[in-house]
Amino acid sequence: MVGRHVGDGVTAFFLAESAGSESAAARASISAARALRAAVTEVAARSDLPPEEVQVRIGLHWGSTLYVGNITTEGRSEVIDEGDPDLVVLDVRTPEEFAEAHLADAILIDIYEPDFADRIAELDRSVPYVLYCRSGNRSEEARNLMAELGFEEVYDVAGGIVGWTEAGLSVVT
Repeated sequence: MVGRHVGDGVTAFFLAESAGSESAAARASISAARALRAAVTEVAARSDLPPEEVQVRIGLHWGSTLYVGNITTEGRSEVIDEGDPDLVVLDVRTPEEFAEAHLADAILIDIYEPDFADRIAELDRSVPYVLYCRSGNRSEEARNLMAELGFEEVYDVAGGIVGWTEAGLSVVT
């Protein structure tokens, strides 16, 4: 189904069928986002436009809430459970916060360290990343940096580890 967002009038594609579960819908949305990103150059060429003028904005809807560049804690858990082998989970909090509790398999890169940007720049830009911090502020800052550095697929856990634990999801202590 094609429609327009209320307020900004941007053309949008909405899933018209149930995918069977929220995790299936999340997987389908992420697959569609990857396919759209890959098609931008072809669409630009057919439209006689430079590729940088073709914009694709991707949002995932859960209920009435729109998350752009974020994944809800519930949806994030189900994406992790599906086991994307390339997915990298980055914790951008301090070592002290990480020691208290963190997500399984998370890699710590403290945003407050002076070499933070250098360490991020060394990462593989072609694999998907999910970032989190305590509440979402630092991870949003890190996501913006990664976008500036050309990372292709970066998500931010909405509400950080606080939202994660409030949703009753597991952490490593």
